[in-house]
Amino acid sequence: MKMTTAIFDLDGTLLNSLGDLCDSVTYAVEKHGFPPVSMEQTRIRIGNGVRKLVERSIPEESRTDEMIDICLADFRAFYGEHMMNRTHPYEGIVSVLETLKENGVTVGVLSNKYDSAAKALIEHYFGDLVCITYGERPNIPRKPDPTSVLQLLDELGGAGESAALEQGFFGGVDFIASVHASGLEDVRRRPQVQYLLQRGMIKHLVLLQ
Repeated sequence: MKMTTAIFDLDGTLLNSLGDLCDSVTYAVEKHGFPPVSMEQTRIRIGNGVRKLVERSIPEESRTDEMIDICLADFRAFYGEHMMNRTHPYEGIVSVLETLKENGVTVGVLSNKYDSAAKALIEHYFGDLVCITYGERPNIPRKPDPTSVLQLLDELGGAGESAALEQGFFGGVDFIASVHASGLEDVRRRPQVQYLLQRGMIKHLVLLQ
């Protein structure tokens, strides 16, 4: 069966954006007298949206909703101007996207990064190699909730049996494939994949190489 649709995560998959995220959250918290954030701390704290990144970077004793909102606004203002300073595509990822396009595979991106930033980064680094990008949007649950991926599949014209999902593992999709920017790995050994396979939530698992 020919794969017609592929959906990728953004940060840590297509783009190495760690440096700019670290710089931006450090700016936001240092502005209010809190300690700077290291690259490793940023790496550990990302993945659940920028609000969570900011929240986790504020010392617990000062972590009020008001302070999180203030630091988040500072983060977004700084990141909006500096998100392409150190960010770059992982080696080989542009070639992967070009190959997919040449083979008639429609590509989408699904990220927990806020929507405007996700779209701007995809447009800048990948242009028309990516057809549709969804970031974090109001009133829509973040992945791994399946809402966004099912919407994206619908817009891309992909059916479950011909879709490849990178990094985000969702039940009810027949085929899941993985391309990891930092090196291909056998995702079948991942605990979350084993969980879905054992419960019949994934009918087939393939590795896109």
